[in-house]
Amino acid sequence: MRLKKHVPLIMSTMRRVALRPVASSLCNRCRRYISSQAYPEKVAVLGGGISGLASAYFVAKEFPQSKITIHEANKDGGGWIQSRRVEVPKGDVLFEYGARSLRPGRDALITAQLIQDLDLTDNVIFTKKAATGAKNRYIYYPDRLQRLPSPGDAPDFWHIAELWRSGLLAGAPYALLEPFRRQRPESLKDESIGDFVERRFDKRLGTNLASAVMHGIYAGDIWKLSARTLLSQAWMLEGLAGSIYKGMIKIQQETPLTERVMLFHPHDLDVYKAMREEVKLNDPFRALLDESAMFTFENGMAELVLALKKTLEKSGNVDFKFDSRVQNYKLAKENRDQVDVTTGPREAPSTEKYDLVVSTLRNPKLTPFVTVMTVNLYFPNPNLIPEKGFGYLIPQSVAFEENPERALGVIFDSDAIQGQDTAEGTKLTVMLGGHYWDGWEHFPSNDEAYELAMSLLRRHLHIKEEPTNYHVNLSKDCIPQYTVGYDERLKGYAERVLFEFQGRVRVVGNQTHGVGVNDCIRGAWAMARQLRGVGWKKMETGLEKALDERYDGAWRYGAVNGNDPPDADEYTSIHVHVGKFMWSHEQSDYDSAINNFDGDEIHLLQYLFGYCIYCIGHWKYDWHGEFDGHGGDIFWFNRIFDHLEHNACVGVSVGAIVVIAAVVFFIIRKRRRQTPAKTKEEAEDAAPPPIDEKRAQVLEHSVGASELDARERAEMWSPPAVAEVGTSANVSELPGDSNFLQTSPKPDAGMSTVSELEGVASVRDDLPVPLYKVQALCSDCMLPEYRFRTLRSVEC
Repeated sequence: MRLKKHVPLIMSTMRRVALRPVASSLCNRCRRYISSQAYPEKVAVLGGGISGLASAYFVAKEFPQSKITIHEANKDGGGWIQSRRVEVPKGDVLFEYGARSLRPGRDALITAQLIQDLDLTDNVIFTKKAATGAKNRYIYYPDRLQRLPSPGDAPDFWHIAELWRSGLLAGAPYALLEPFRRQRPESLKDESIGDFVERRFDKRLGTNLASAVMHGIYAGDIWKLSARTLLSQAWMLEGLAGSIYKGMIKIQQETPLTERVMLFHPHDLDVYKAMREEVKLNDPFRALLDESAMFTFENGMAELVLALKKTLEKSGNVDFKFDSRVQNYKLAKENRDQVDVTTGPREAPSTEKYDLVVSTLRNPKLTPFVTVMTVNLYFPNPNLIPEKGFGYLIPQSVAFEENPERALGVIFDSDAIQGQDTAEGTKLTVMLGGHYWDGWEHFPSNDEAYELAMSLLRRHLHIKEEPTNYHVNLSKDCIPQYTVGYDERLKGYAERVLFEFQGRVRVVGNQTHGVGVNDCIRGAWAMARQLRGVGWKKMETGLEKALDERYDGAWRYGAVNGNDPPDADEYTSIHVHVGKFMWSHEQSDYDSAINNFDGDEIHLLQYLFGYCIYCIGHWKYDWHGEFDGHGGDIFWFNRIFDHLEHNACVGVSVGAIVVIAAVVFFIIRKRRRQTPAKTKEEAEDAAPPPIDEKRAQVLEHSVGASELDARERAEMWSPPAVAEVGTSANVSELPGDSNFLQTSPKPDAGMSTVSELEGVASVRDDLPVPLYKVQALCSDCMLPEYRFRTLRSVEC
């Protein structure tokens, strides 16, 4: 009876177990995963630069059945990468307007795989690490080229001393005090590179060295660029242990010698591990990359762009829409699983729906941009440059009189990359502008840019010949500036994209993934990899690094086991007592002792100590010839030490250089203190005039007085010789609205006073015209303000 009583209950329970109620009870997001298609039918790629082309290529590989449309605002794709062949009397030469080479290494793995897939390996030109164009790099300071030490060469103490005497390494001894400086406060979330270097080391290292490097990469100002973003490893090490040096030591002490430490953001570490697993390069191509310092193509970087476009056109599922400027994109109202993309002119826009959108468009609220003008020049004389190498950069500390053109640097193209030209000669590229042109609305014309470039080359390289061919290219707003607070802004931007588009929009580009070509290609590959399978339906943006919760302001460091590729046999550990056994050669059992220890317990400091003892012992026994009969042992030791010999020698050499520099610095400082002090009368004579008198002097010599006409103002400055701008012209005939040369650099950038400038204006005839620098006092704040002045008045 009881069984019959419960049978209806059991049957009713069984009847209620159905698929429809379960599916209908799912939320909209989960129902989308079950009911939607297995791949995005329509994909839009916004932007046809290198980021957009690479994104379309990798997405097409993941979803060969999807219809991909590339919207490009210009008539042709490629972005800032442009190459042009120019006919010269005895052949032709290649001019690069944007990126001109790539660097091998970890960041170039995806680029190398892309080159191999596009069948471009035979067109690659490699510059070996031992080549002059790769080893010799210069900085112009204070009035001549200074060659920087090459990482692969043994330290040259005479060369270091020469750099020290020039003042380029001024402040280097203060680097020894870095472990003893205070750690940054917890409230400090970010700061500029200049402030970071000044706080941890010395201001002069920032203005002399760091500013030159940032000019070459970002064309930016170290007093605006973010240290947390661009010096992320140093920022992390300080947050980890209170000091950069202490952070390095702490990481090495906590890492066994059998592991190689590589500092990564956790998200970057995941991407790098995926690259190591999926990238399959041919052995000959990989070997050439390992031996090279940089590489490019026979027909320039544009060859990579053209190959990408040709491959996409042949794929059958990729469509190009040029002259298709994107007006806006937003989630469709009727279907939240699609995105409406509006393109075309504002008068007649058109809207299409896409299942997925990959945007490479810029966001003006995320970063500012700088404008760079390049001047390519070709001279028939192949021996025109006295120095051979890659080129030189100009730091912010160089005096105005040595760089009135506001140049960033000069590239020796004919030395840096060989094999692209059929005619002999000298090929140079002068880079102008960058952060110096911030706020400018009008830029130099082609003729004016040519005169600025030649004026710079005459002063720096003493070139008096005229080029047979030249080309001027203006790249307006080409390089994003990762200014202070960039990480927080990027995180907020990623959160907004995720909230507004619910995972239907992915972001890639140089504004979010790095300014280099390798960075853009790697970002496109990582984004496409996230789309794999049902990943394109997930709540992601392509900016997961900014949203990675594992990032807490001090990176977690990751260790990558083994070599690249992993090879456990090549990573033989060695204990500190190995060196002691080498020194105490009387002990005959050192062979067995060496092999009877746990390698996981060995740390870097122990190894270095043992290695130093080994080096001393090796020198001693080699000198006395007491190693006869132990050649196998020596080979065994050398095989082990080869893996750390370079790092140890560099560390010891750098330490010795720093100590010697510190001793020299304190000796010079002591001698300066011993110099007799000036008398009271001498001090009064040398003292600057009072501020009112100084202001009156400036106003008296100002070229901006409204009551003076152009000719009177020219006579007041009275330069006897004037370098022409474009065509021959008298100073009084120059236009008064040549305000394209106005700027306001930092007051401490080596500026001169008005009295000094009068001498410059009357003596130096190689300064560009109509360009003068004036120091004036603002009537409101009474602070000195430096400007480029033309013959027209400039308001303070």
